[in-house]
Amino acid sequence: MRILIDLQGCQSGSRFGGIGRYSMSLAKAMLRLRSRHEFFLLLNSRLPNENLIRAEFSDLMPQQNILTFEVPPFVAADNNLPAHTRMAELIREKRIAEIDPDVVHIASLFEGAGEDVVTSVGMLFPASRTAVTLYDLIPYLEQETYLTNQMLSDHYLNKFENLKRAGMILSISDFSRSEALENTDIPADHIVNISSAVDGQFAPAPMDEASKLALLGKSGIDKPFLLFTGSFDSRKNHDRLVEAFAKIPMALRGKYQLVIIGKGTRDQLSRLRGLGKEHGLAEQDLVFVGHVSDTDLIAFYNLCALFVFPSLREGFGLPVLEAMSCGVPTIGSNRTSIPEVIGRADALFDPEDVNDMSAKIFAVLSNKTFHGDLAQHGLDRAKHFSWTLSAERALAFFERKVEAPHNAGLTAGQQQDSAAAVYANFLTAVSTLNTDTLDAEFLASAAHVIAANEMRARIDREHPPDNMRIGWVSDWNDGSESAACSGRIVAALPVQPLIFASRSTPKLADDANVIRCWSRTETDNIAELQSALNDAAIDVVVVQYETGMFKLSALAQLAAHQKSVNRHVFIAFKSTTAIQSLAPGTDMLEIRRALKSCDGIFVHNIRDAKILEAFKVRKNVNFLPIAVDQAAASGYMLQKMTFAIACAEAWSDG
Repeated sequence: MRILIDLQGCQSGSRFGGIGRYSMSLAKAMLRLRSRHEFFLLLNSRLPNENLIRAEFSDLMPQQNILTFEVPPFVAADNNLPAHTRMAELIREKRIAEIDPDVVHIASLFEGAGEDVVTSVGMLFPASRTAVTLYDLIPYLEQETYLTNQMLSDHYLNKFENLKRAGMILSISDFSRSEALENTDIPADHIVNISSAVDGQFAPAPMDEASKLALLGKSGIDKPFLLFTGSFDSRKNHDRLVEAFAKIPMALRGKYQLVIIGKGTRDQLSRLRGLGKEHGLAEQDLVFVGHVSDTDLIAFYNLCALFVFPSLREGFGLPVLEAMSCGVPTIGSNRTSIPEVIGRADALFDPEDVNDMSAKIFAVLSNKTFHGDLAQHGLDRAKHFSWTLSAERALAFFERKVEAPHNAGLTAGQQQDSAAAVYANFLTAVSTLNTDTLDAEFLASAAHVIAANEMRARIDREHPPDNMRIGWVSDWNDGSESAACSGRIVAALPVQPLIFASRSTPKLADDANVIRCWSRTETDNIAELQSALNDAAIDVVVVQYETGMFKLSALAQLAAHQKSVNRHVFIAFKSTTAIQSLAPGTDMLEIRRALKSCDGIFVHNIRDAKILEAFKVRKNVNFLPIAVDQAAASGYMLQKMTFAIACAEAWSDG
């Protein structure tokens, strides 16, 4: 099967939370199974994080299989322009229909309220071949708490209807699956529990004394402590946890602090401190750490005496599994999905009964045998959950539901017919929109992105062009790693570039296509190189740049001049250290302007992409991993170049 995974949930604000982590981990696990299936990722060009995601998957799939789509701006629900949002949904599904996978898996459906994330089910691409991850139905079942804002309510309920249309639903717990079946008319065979897991970094991790004291000291922790981590949503039940801690007999409670990790507002923290004071807690008894890195979170898990999870409602309860995986004695609520994660009745309490919660905490802290038994149980129980198991269940479900994968090997004529049919269906769907609310500026933007997506689709399915005339500026055959890198990429290209090389003594004899026309000893003089490029019969200039070739100001002049004579310019940076060390001045502005004018910039690691972003150059930056498979790297490079050139020529033609 051809499986397309929509990973916008790893680009949106969700990337900072559990949904982003779940989506990334499940996708990686499916790829690591090395099944017979062919995988693709789908990313939104309007959202951040594309290069980071490309880097995350660089050792798992070809970069050519990470596909993108564009949508017009201002299509989030909070713009209150529903026709704009629907148009964006149609544009995205048109792109998916052109890719024509057997399955499209939407890792996070309920997105797009405040960001230009675009998701939908069954508008153009068949709902029967659409899979959706179901995390929980909490907002739907508690609308009086979560859907009090009309815009959010309309947005959520629209996505809820999309969920019900999906032919395949991947639930993250058995509880979430049962809840969906009880509260919707979704057929039972449309939804499967694939469960959840945590990454391998959540494990017992002894700390040296100095690191331990530093972490605890900066957090205000000076005693053994109980730990809870979670958002400050009311369902997390912070109030009763504080009360339950306060009810522990002072002889025991005085030996501990209660530490809460999570980003709460000043008012929320102040209210909880006031509640603690009402119940006899001193200020130092209650510690709020705020948001922490994964590294610090794992350390806190490993250092705590007991992890308590009092939540009233969860789709899964990931912190419970994280704590158990670290070998921490863990107790939690007897509600919703939490019992299936903990898997032990005597580790559960009634989250609405403060006395029961307090008694359970006391029972664990006052009984060393029980305490140790729970710690070992957590480690044993955690082995029942793995991303490999979740991925296997997901793929087995896809295989059952998609009985006859369609034939992806269409002839050129069949591909054209298919594309024409998709476009016809798209126009029919657009005709149902209230187009009176689509202003001329939006329609122009929509036409632009539709054309760009169609161009992407054509380039994705066609072989790289063999008539592109490329001029390649590089050190060449001089024994350096940069020259070797250039050599490997050039050798894998389907077209033979003309090489404009430095005068460094070559280690090997030059071929006829090598012109030596610049010198490292004259780092600000590229007049001869410019002249050689001007005289050459080329359409595209690629500069494989590294510090010491020539100055960045000279690189900027080269790029600006080549653009002025209507050549397409691409720069591949071995390193951006020279950019990072630039001093403010006129050269900086000229260099920035020249880099922004390039048709594309390639970097080999994310650090360099971030340096360019800090330099205010982002939109034309592409991550190009230099992998063992040089053919794949050069193919992706050529694909990106072809698209950039096609767009530039299309827009210049009007």
